[in-house]
Amino acid sequence: MLSRNVERGLVGQLADPTAKAQSAIRLRENRIKGRERVCAVKVTEQHVAALKELIEPVDTDDVREKYRKGEFPRADAVEDLDVRYRWDLFHAVKGYSAFGDDHGYNSDHIDTALRSIVTPL
Repeated sequence: MLSRNVERGLVGQLADPTAKAQSAIRLRENRIKGRERVCAVKVTEQHVAALKELIEPVDTDDVREKYRKGEFPRADAVEDLDVRYRWDLFHAVKGYSAFGDDHGYNSDHIDTALRSIVTPL
């Protein structure tokens, strides 16, 4: 059962066809903008290759073993060891340098690229 205020709002929207049409247009525009924004910021293959070139030399068996044993700073606070390891490698090689300026990537995009490069511990 809807509250009176919600019912009144719905009746008002249904009675005004222009409000309903404008609402649908705004919703469609937001969906389109959202898709464009997501597509525009995926990490490119060239950037993934550049990042891989930086990370591979430091992603050694010795380093992996130290992380498995918890021999790194603040190991006791780690919730996800693989995420921590990926991002520590990224920062160790100054990973942002692989992208150049104005790349527009967020941490989710970068983490997806890192997962494709760094195998889980």
